Amino acid sequence: MYIFPPPEFANKLALFGLNTKILWPYKIPATDCRQVWGRTLASPLGIAGGFDKSARALNGFWGQQSPYEKLGVGWVEIGTITRHPQAGNSGTRVWRVGLPKRGSLKKKFVVVNRMGLPNLGAEAVAARFQRFAKQYAGHQHPFMLTANITMGHEVPLNDPAAIAAELAAIRQDPHIQAIAAIADAVVWNISCPNRETKHGDNVLDIEGHLRAAADALREAGFKRVLAKLAPDLADGDLARVAGLAVNGVLDGVSVTNTLPSARAAEMLSSDDAQRFAAAAGAAYGGISGDLLTPLADNALQQLAHAIDSQLGHRERPVIISSGGVMTPEVVARRMKLGATIVQAYTGLIANPRLLRAAAHELRSGVVAPDAAPTHASAIASAM
Repeated sequence: MYIFPPPEFANKLALFGLNTKILWPYKIPATDCRQVWGRTLASPLGIAGGFDKSARALNGFWGQQSPYEKLGVGWVEIGTITRHPQAGNSGTRVWRVGLPKRGSLKKKFVVVNRMGLPNLGAEAVAARFQRFAKQYAGHQHPFMLTANITMGHEVPLNDPAAIAAELAAIRQDPHIQAIAAIADAVVWNISCPNRETKHGDNVLDIEGHLRAAADALREAGFKRVLAKLAPDLADGDLARVAGLAVNGVLDGVSVTNTLPSARAAEMLSSDDAQRFAAAAGAAYGGISGDLLTPLADNALQQLAHAIDSQLGHRERPVIISSGGVMTPEVVARRMKLGATIVQAYTGLIANPRLLRAAAHELRSGVVAPDAAPTHASAIASAM
C-alpha cells in the first residue's frame, strides 16, 4: 500500500527537490537518439505537462542554470497554462489507488486527479519564460521547451461563441505572445477530464475547433501547434485529427491525456471497482498510472497508423506519447509503436529515477537512433 507522501504533496516535493537537487541528485546520461524540429534532444523522454504547471522549476535559484538542464532532460512541457490564474478544484483533489497486479505481490500505481488546472496564469508563467530566455540569450536553450495551454474554467466548453471569444483573446494576449516567442511549440489541451465542468460537455466539433485553435495560437506567435487527445477518442475523430497533422494544420499530436474516471468501472473487475470506489469515491477526474498504460499504447498505435496511412511523401508530424509511462520498458515500447518522443508525469512520482533508467534502456540499443517506424506494418510488428 502507498502510504506516504500524498500524491499532490509528492508533486510539490519533487519540484522542490528538482530546484535544490536534494531529491534528484543524478544527471541523465545523454542518448542523442532523436532529432525534433532541427534540435538534437539529450533524451527522447521528457517531463509532461502537469508536473510543472507554472514553470516553478524552469529557472535555478540565484541565477544558476535551469534545474532541468542540470537533470539532463531532453525536453520539458510546462502547464497546463490558462490566460488567467486558476485555483483549481476545492477539497481533496488527488487520490492514489492501489489495485492488485495479477501474478505479482506489487500493486498497480493508479492516480485519480481532479485538481482542475491550478496554475498562476499566463502573466506569471511568461515572466518565468522571459527570465529563462534571458539566461540563455544568444544561445539555443539546452532542452526543448513546450507550453501546454487551454481555456480556463470560466469558458463553457459547449458554447461555440464563448470558445471563439476565448480564442480571440488568446491570439491578442501579450503574455501568451511572450510565451510563444520563447517556446519551441504549444500543446493545445482539449482533453483534460479533471476540471469541474459547470456548463456542460466538451467541445462538439473537434476538427473545426482544432482548426480555429491552431489559427489563434499561430497568430499569437507560436512556431508549432500540437493537440493533446483523450485516450478514448472515437476512431473517426482520431483519423480527422491525424489528417490535420498530415496536412499541416497541426505540427503534431500528443496522445494521451488522462482517462475520465467514470470509465474505471468498465475496465476493472468487480472487486477492483469496489476498491477504486472506496479510495476515490464517485468524484470525477482523470486516471493516470498503470491502468492507463494499455489504453495509451492502443491510442498511440491507432494514431500512428492513421497518420502513416495518409502520409504519402510528406514529412511525418511529431507524435508525442504520454499516459501510463511508468517503466523504461514502456518508454521503449512507445518508441517502437511510432512515438517521436515520450513524456512522463505520474511515472516520475512513482519512481524519480525513471528518467535515468529509461536513458540506460535506450542506450542499450532497445531503440536505435531515429528508428521510429513510419508504416503501419512496422507499428503492428512492435506489439
